[in-house]
Amino acid sequence: MGEPGVARLPGGADHGEAAKHRRHPPADAENPQRRERRDPRGDQVGPGLAQHRRRPPARHPQDQGERGAGPDPHDPRLLPDRSPDEARGPLGGGFRRQGAAVYVRPRHRRPPPAVAAASGPQQSGPMSFPPPQADPYRDLDVIDERAPRTNQAVVFAVAAAGVAFGWPLAWALMALQLLVGLVLGRRFCVSCLLYFELIQPRLGEGRLEDSRPPRLANQMGCAFLAAAAASWWLGAEALGAVLGGIVAALALLAAVTGFCTGCELYKLNARLRGISPRHHDRVDPADFGGLPDGERTIIQFTHPICSDCREWDRRLEAEQVARVRIDVRERPALADRYGVAVVPTILAVDGEGTVIERLA
Repeated sequence: MGEPGVARLPGGADHGEAAKHRRHPPADAENPQRRERRDPRGDQVGPGLAQHRRRPPARHPQDQGERGAGPDPHDPRLLPDRSPDEARGPLGGGFRRQGAAVYVRPRHRRPPPAVAAASGPQQSGPMSFPPPQADPYRDLDVIDERAPRTNQAVVFAVAAAGVAFGWPLAWALMALQLLVGLVLGRRFCVSCLLYFELIQPRLGEGRLEDSRPPRLANQMGCAFLAAAAASWWLGAEALGAVLGGIVAALALLAAVTGFCTGCELYKLNARLRGISPRHHDRVDPADFGGLPDGERTIIQFTHPICSDCREWDRRLEAEQVARVRIDVRERPALADRYGVAVVPTILAVDGEGTVIERLA
């Protein structure tokens, strides 16, 4: 006898146990629905999941050699999805497997990494320039010709403001800034930093010239501006305004046209005091390794990165004349001995060392 109120099945099982078996059938051979199905490759995937496993994507016939085997284009099961004329459309031809996706050949392919590396670095754009030949803070013998013009523009602005508004302090501060740059170097010169850090990277390096003439121009500007400020504070306001106006006018001329009064005075003094047919009209042939007898020889005092010096190099090489090149960086004592105060300095001498003419 079973418990009251519980119906029993044949064989002694009651309805509660039957319901339990219906909800959770045992996983054995008598319940094939609970058998864990296995993937053909041997992976256990659980009941009813093998048929839902995603198939690997089909591959284009052209990619067989690069990414493994793909469909054979000569397989009779592959049918052209379009006519030959349509297959030669803008996207190229393709094949369709019945019931499968369309394979389309791409027009452009990305080059392999080896080809991209062999092609070299790409240009960064129209604002890219070759690196400067001269380090502005180390190669102090030469300077970019646009740097002094930038400095002259700053001097003009400050000097003109002092004249227009009666600000002697502006002249004094500009004179102090020029003095600091002359004593401590270009890293402490505001106009130099303005050009070398902001302007030159965007415009590229200009022509390189001897840095001594612009240095004399800065010395003259410093002296005139200091005198203008002192005159104003001592009561001679008219004299101070005149001196400040002279500095402003000459600075504007140099900034706009490139004609630097102080630079030209330096070059004139160098030609008058240096070696020439009138002054130091003879050189010692032993200083230049001997000179050929009875032949006109060119003696060239030069600098390796000076723009004018390189132009003279090309010109003299084209003329194929006998010459002796003296690098003033390697032999500064020889340059000082003959009063070479600016480069290039080029002389024509005979076999005995007599100066015939000065070319530059």
